[in-house]
Amino acid sequence: MVVRHTTTLRNESGLTTLEWLLIVAAVAGLAALAVVLVQNVVDETAEQISGSSARVTAARVAAEAINNDDDPDNQKRSACNRLDITYSDAFAEDSARKLTAHWTDKNTTDNAGDKNGGVCAIVTEAVAAAMLTNSPVAQAATCNGMDTGNSAVPEADRGGKGIEHVADTDAGTSVTPACVFSP
Repeated sequence: MVVRHTTTLRNESGLTTLEWLLIVAAVAGLAALAVVLVQNVVDETAEQISGSSARVTAARVAAEAINNDDDPDNQKRSACNRLDITYSDAFAEDSARKLTAHWTDKNTTDNAGDKNGGVCAIVTEAVAAAMLTNSPVAQAATCNGMDTGNSAVPEADRGGKGIEHVADTDAGTSVTPACVFSP
């Protein structure tokens, strides 16, 4: 006959139960920690998304689509100008920067049929106005002051584009200097 000690069995089953409880508690603790970490990441992502306008991003994507289109520059210019109407609500939201769609074309004398030289960008109204300066001397200084190497005008204000000072490259009778976007 085999005699078992009931106290030994109870101690072993008690230890097994305790081990399982500790394992379950450790897993639950890790799960709780994971929830806290994921919640922090979600909160940070939500703050980043709320800080940028989806409509302004859509306008920038639309401007790049115009730039990559195979239409003649005169049609691209019209499409770029329509972005101001389509996205006026989004441009008005950012009252500090006052965004606008702006078109430049390196060969401006005859742009009815050409397909190169024109660039559409979403820029601040201040940048657009500075690019339209009439005096060629002032315009050259303004263009150079807004170029990609100058940190005084942030890249976001320039629509992510470089700005250069060029003369009209068409074979027209007059050469018109201009500030234009570099693609």
